[in-house]
Amino acid sequence: MAIRFDGSGRVEIPEWVSTSGNFDIIVEGDFPLGDPADLNGLLGGNDVGGIDWLLISGPARLQIRSDGAYNSNIGSALNDRYIKIELRCRTAEDVTTLSVYFDEVLEVSFTGSGYADYSVNKIGDAWGRMAQDGAIMYRVQLVDLDSVANSRDYQFSETSGVSTADSGAGSQNGTLTGFSDPNAAWVSSGPSITAASNITDETQPATITLANNENAPTAIQINGQGGSNIAFISEDTEAGTETYSYLPPLIADDAEAELSVSVDGDTLTTTISYANSYDREQLTHPATEAEYSTNSLSYPNAYGTSLAYEWKVVADASAAVVVIDWDALEADDGFFKDIAGYATPVANGSTTVTLGVFVPETGEAYQFDRTINVSDGSVVVTGQGLWRELFRDPTEELFTELFR
Repeated sequence: MAIRFDGSGRVEIPEWVSTSGNFDIIVEGDFPLGDPADLNGLLGGNDVGGIDWLLISGPARLQIRSDGAYNSNIGSALNDRYIKIELRCRTAEDVTTLSVYFDEVLEVSFTGSGYADYSVNKIGDAWGRMAQDGAIMYRVQLVDLDSVANSRDYQFSETSGVSTADSGAGSQNGTLTGFSDPNAAWVSSGPSITAASNITDETQPATITLANNENAPTAIQINGQGGSNIAFISEDTEAGTETYSYLPPLIADDAEAELSVSVDGDTLTTTISYANSYDREQLTHPATEAEYSTNSLSYPNAYGTSLAYEWKVVADASAAVVVIDWDALEADDGFFKDIAGYATPVANGSTTVTLGVFVPETGEAYQFDRTINVSDGSVVVTGQGLWRELFRDPTEELFTELFR
């Protein structure tokens, strides 16, 4: 879990001061980058001193402040979001180092001196400057190098309420104050799927929205079959989310398909509905050669399966020549039956239909044209699809008929 600040809330803790000025302070979180000051109010102190860090996008500026004194450095443009900040103070060398990491990679660092008297009593509030709305803290560590008993570790592992535990030796718990809804401040610290579009056509890009991810997703699957063409679309810095598009795989229709996303070393899952573009179904095959009409749309093909398959009309016949009742044909399992039983001739002529077949058993998809000739009321199909037969080894040859 983590704390998500709303611009008015903070976490108050019993004041912490290192025993001898040798300490490490580590803050991890997602901080939206925007104008004017991005990392306002991370930590605040009391009378002894305090810590305040400002990070401004564009040319970045980091500032340490203690009792009104500043030390600053111009760094590179900081346009990422997942940030770890480390403040290390060593009195023997009279050196304080402030470092900023993106995804564990050092982005900018500088040193100062004379800052051993830091104190911390607020998280998310420094001198009245509040952590901005949308800032997320995963963990705050206050490490006293000379006193284990004086070290703090706030991991924000709670899921509700106004108290956050210190898992350090001192057990100095913190209290959420000022939040408009304290329970809403608790969010998942790892990546999660906040939205995923249902699939209505495998040829159309779908979208997913992720929260708290450090990197782009590396893989997306639906029912174990991989999608492709993963692409970044947009980022909502206030909500802490990123939206990606991807091209779904072609699989059988499923009212409750499992969507899985690989991101940041985790595999996230959710349930969506899936429908491909093959909107019709053929449930049966002819049992005998006599049942397979040579004037059917599929003759002599079985598409390498003895199971049901899905099909679609890619391009319909010209209504000026013939009208085909596709609904009646599908309801009658008529893909292998005489097309004349489902066709109404309009005028003499020739027209072409383009059909697609998807075989869930094999994952194969086919597209082919069939020519329909109308002459004096007769409707005749010409041409044959170039697909594998049903009752022979499909590796033997491609253009064999179903029955010999």
